[in-house]
Amino acid sequence: MKLQSRLTSLSFALASVSLLLTSPPSLAAYGNYKGDYSAASQGSSSQVKTLDDGLYIGLAGGYDSYRIRSNINATFNGDTFTGNPAISTTGFVGGLFGGYGEYYRNFLYLAGEAFVNLSGASSTSTFFDTDATTSYNTRLSAGTSFGLGLLPGLKVNDSSLFYLRLGCVWANFEDRENFATAGLGTSTNPSSWQMGFVYGLGIETAIYQNFSLRAEYTRSDFSDSSHTPFGTVYSPYDNQFMLGLIYHVY
Repeated sequence: MKLQSRLTSLSFALASVSLLLTSPPSLAAYGNYKGDYSAASQGSSSQVKTLDDGLYIGLAGGYDSYRIRSNINATFNGDTFTGNPAISTTGFVGGLFGGYGEYYRNFLYLAGEAFVNLSGASSTSTFFDTDATTSYNTRLSAGTSFGLGLLPGLKVNDSSLFYLRLGCVWANFEDRENFATAGLGTSTNPSSWQMGFVYGLGIETAIYQNFSLRAEYTRSDFSDSSHTPFGTVYSPYDNQFMLGLIYHVY
């Protein structure tokens, strides 16, 4: 009887110690009697990244692919060179942007945004007349651009959304023209700002705390420009592919 009584007491003591050791983690997991959640329970729910609305800023980088229709009608030293080539002007682009977005009815999204970019897109093209006595050379470069946009979107889930971009852009173009005939030549190097309309689509997804990533394609159609002394008319458009890193200020 004594042995049985001692074993019973020892079993009870071990059960009591086990309960004391296991109770704190259990309470931490389910919260205290006031219904407050502990850091452990919050840590498990924070694994789901949420894409919130509000104020945001970001930086982006990508690739410009301009297609520029050139209507050339250059005259020098009594000779004329005419042509209508389509010139591809490509290069990397990067910039900064910022805006404010808000959800409506928990799934519709609308943001207003401003941006500024610097492009390294450029190209050089040379054309000759039929007897190769007259040559025309042009070097087209895209530089700084800035613009405004509206981004209507649709929430895919709590972490991601699809959106459209609609807006306008102002871009600076530089054109270095060289026209040579009969052993003589002349050149110009004008630059001008041209306005264009932007439209495209993108996707954004949350990645870590206040940060999200964006992938975007846009097309910009610019107005015709005839800013050169030779009277050359340019009709550019740009296909742009960008990746952006966004910080949500809230």
